[in-house]
Amino acid sequence: VTKQALRSLKGVYAVSAPVKDSFVRLYQDLIPAATPIEVIHNGIDTERFQPDAAARQALRERLGFAKGDFVVMFCGRLDTIKRPVFALQVFAEFVKSHPQGRLLIVGDGPEITALKTRIDTLKLQDKVILAGQVADTTPYYQASDCYLSTSGQIEGCPLATAEALASGIPAVVPNDDVFTSVYGASIAVQRCNPDLLAEWCQALLSVAQLDAAARQLLSQSAQTFAQTHLSVELMNQKLTLFYENIASECSHSTPL
Repeated sequence: VTKQALRSLKGVYAVSAPVKDSFVRLYQDLIPAATPIEVIHNGIDTERFQPDAAARQALRERLGFAKGDFVVMFCGRLDTIKRPVFALQVFAEFVKSHPQGRLLIVGDGPEITALKTRIDTLKLQDKVILAGQVADTTPYYQASDCYLSTSGQIEGCPLATAEALASGIPAVVPNDDVFTSVYGASIAVQRCNPDLLAEWCQALLSVAQLDAAARQLLSQSAQTFAQTHLSVELMNQKLTLFYENIASECSHSTPL
C-alpha cells in the first residue's frame, strides 16, 4: 500500500525539519526522484494572543496572584509525555530561590492525580493553581510571565510555545531537535537539557530576575518572532506557493 501511495507522490511538506528528516529516512527508497519536500511550520493567529494589560490584571486578581508574583505557566494535556510532574519539580526548585514564584497549570489528563499528590507532598498548595481544561487559553498566557514546556517526547511542531511568544512571554523548553528547529533562533526561548533539573531552574531564574525594562524588551522580541516566523498568514503564503508549484509541475508533466 505504501509503495502504491508513494508512486504517485507529487510533493511533501513537513511541519518541522526533524519531521521531514524522519519521513525521508523512512521512505527514501520509495520517494520518486525530484519530489519536492519542504518545511512549512504550523501557524497561529498572532492577533488573538496579543498582550492585554486589562485581561492580565483581571485574571491575575481572580486567580489570587499578587502584583509582584512571577507566574510560570504550564499548558497542555496532563499525561506522561508532557511530564507535568517534572515541571512541578522544576518549579519546586525554582521557588526556593524565588519565593514570589507561582505555577499556573492549564489542562487536564491522567496525570492530574499524581500531580495533586506531589503538590501536597511538596507543600506547594499556596503556590500552584490548577486551572483545569479551559475553553480559551488566551487570558492565561496574558496573565503569566514565563511559559514552561517539559515535553519528554518529540512533537511535530509544538504550538503552545508559539502562542506564549505571541502573548509576549518568554519560554523555557526542552533542548531537542524539534524545539531547536522551530524556536532555536528566538532569544526569548531558552532550551534546557531534558534531564537536568538545575538547568531548568536556572533558566526560570534568569527570566524572573530581569528588571522591568529587560522584561519588556524580551516580551517585544517574543512577539516579533511569533509574528515573523509562526503566523498563520505566513503559513498560508508558503502553502499557497507550495501547491501552486505542484500544480504547475503537474500541468507540464507528460500524461501517462
